[in-house]
Amino acid sequence: MTQKERISEVLVIVGIAAFAWYRYSKLTEAQKISIQSDIKEIGGKIMKEFIPEQIKGFLPANLK
Repeated sequence: MTQKERISEVLVIVGIAAFAWYRYSKLTEAQKISIQSDIKEIGGKIMKEFIPEQIKGFLPANLK
């Protein structure tokens, strides 16, 4: 991969992040809270399904 390709990839990622931040900043408080709770719920499901029990022992209690 050339340096130009890497720069292009970084610029695309930065553009997507900037767009996401812009869209998030335009949401109402209720929409922000809804998105945050959805992310927490999905993260909890992922933690329960895919993280082995041996590794969960090393995580803080609020992440189990």
